[in-house]
Amino acid sequence: MLCTTSSVFNPSELRTTPSGINSATLTAANTISMIKDEAFLEANDIQAVIALGTGNLIGKPCDVLLIDILDMEDELLLPHFRDCIHFLNKHLDNGAAVLVHCVHGQSRSAAICVAYLMATQGQTLLEAYDAVQQARQCISINPGFLRQLDLFERMGHDSEVMGITSAHAELRTMMVRRQRMKTGIADIVASPQAIRPGQSACCRKCNYVLCTTRNQVPHLDSDEAISGEACAGIFIEPMSWMMSQSSFISRNDGKLLCPSCKAKLGSWNWIGVKCNCKRFVAPAFQLVPSKTQQRTL
Repeated sequence: MLCTTSSVFNPSELRTTPSGINSATLTAANTISMIKDEAFLEANDIQAVIALGTGNLIGKPCDVLLIDILDMEDELLLPHFRDCIHFLNKHLDNGAAVLVHCVHGQSRSAAICVAYLMATQGQTLLEAYDAVQQARQCISINPGFLRQLDLFERMGHDSEVMGITSAHAELRTMMVRRQRMKTGIADIVASPQAIRPGQSACCRKCNYVLCTTRNQVPHLDSDEAISGEACAGIFIEPMSWMMSQSSFISRNDGKLLCPSCKAKLGSWNWIGVKCNCKRFVAPAFQLVPSKTQQRTL
């Protein structure tokens, strides 16, 4: 199949084929000429467009969701999944087709199609990727977006930032790191621990609550955790109490101190560290177990 620049969802085909998508749902054409071609848009009943990193180039009045994102591994596409899926559902439920397009139609638009099938049809990442690839053989989602799709699967297809799973903590960590890289600042969201209490880690010296298990960011799967060497530290997402240290954002690394009693609790490294389990964790916010104690909130 000709490498295309766009993906066109046909609602009737999308909802009746076993895989959820087939070759008829994808159209080969040049991005700029296609989206400016009113005859093409009318023929395919395209009433809405998701434009990923291209700006609004649409040649006819229609509903457009603009997402300013580059096809780079360190870009964050996952936080946009929720809006894209809602946008697709809104228009597909009304019987219209939605054009999802980017510059080459291989990575960003394909990732959105895969995320949509995962969320709406309960497909695994591999199943959804295979379905999209069968319809469009030239797709090539970049490794960074693939990792985010894997994270989306582990999040149970719930891309709400304040979700309570460890996968959601991983997403928040990615978002803070990306913001620091782009702007030199970081807005650390409040932890969900106060809303949904659970097993917590506290400062051993003064009992200050540092995090709950929901804030921990595991870097080993279950099989590795059982068979390999146990991790010496507790890796967590960046927490608001860490901001009490003025150098937390400006410096690449430093020591984590209890905001209450100033006891040394661990360390941070925005570049990353190699855990004793041999995995590289980036960024790393690590508590020393001997400096903390567990209790139930």
